[in-house]
Amino acid sequence: MTRGGFTLVELLVVAACLTVLSAVLLPAIAAVRPHSQNIICANNLKQLTLAEIMYCDANTHSIPDTTVDGMTGGWFINLQDYFGGGTNAMMMCPAASQPVVPSGSTLSVGTATAPWGRIDSFGNNAAYFGSYAFNGWLFTKRSDANSGDGDGVSELGTSAYYLTGNSVRFPARTPVFTDGFWVDGWPTETDAACHDTRGVGGFNSPNLGTGSAHHEMARFAMARHGCDPFASNVWQDPTKTPPGEVNVGLFDGHVELSNFPNLWRYQWHNNWRQTLVFIGTPY
Repeated sequence: MTRGGFTLVELLVVAACLTVLSAVLLPAIAAVRPHSQNIICANNLKQLTLAEIMYCDANTHSIPDTTVDGMTGGWFINLQDYFGGGTNAMMMCPAASQPVVPSGSTLSVGTATAPWGRIDSFGNNAAYFGSYAFNGWLFTKRSDANSGDGDGVSELGTSAYYLTGNSVRFPARTPVFTDGFWVDGWPTETDAACHDTRGVGGFNSPNLGTGSAHHEMARFAMARHGCDPFASNVWQDPTKTPPGEVNVGLFDGHVELSNFPNLWRYQWHNNWRQTLVFIGTPY
């Protein structure tokens, strides 16, 4: 007996069922994706944070700001032996897509949805991409302890730096790595944040802390998690909580989600005084 095929009506019924299932399942899948990205991001930050803690335990100081070949801010080179050598994969938040470093440039600033890029022009010209920023107060240079961006604020001097692991008095409140659009930053109690929490801005913009004003907290205050990072997320009132959160890896090894006002409650440097905290109107 010859087996008959599907009739046109049966095919249309199956197609209709698949359409209904797609309409029901796709929103659910879309809702799960940000959560899974956040989990991967938190795991990356935990591994990077533990790498810095292990470095401090294995050496008499924290990681240097300068790499052996002379590039500043190269924590991803100084720490790569401590997080398995999977450099770019471990440094990348899945909520950010990898861009191409601009032609003729050795660096590119990231955003809430795109990572920063660095080319090691001092060494082997390798390209590095990342979505995380290191707390610059944990840096030590090879030659001295007074590292920093040189943005006219003098970075509070050497006494503010956590030069060794033992100098971290509040491990559960001291950030090591966070989501960020540049490789590092040196927040202070009175830093202003940018009203555009997508992290949009060029390397020489106030977003990076260069210039007369100190805006380095803006490097961390991005709307990457807990919201649509592609939306025009803004923060105009410092007394209100804007949409968006970032993952923060603390020196005791745990990672937590933090909104923007809460970023000022951490112990960023060794002399941090909560009584001095003033969150000004985002610029």
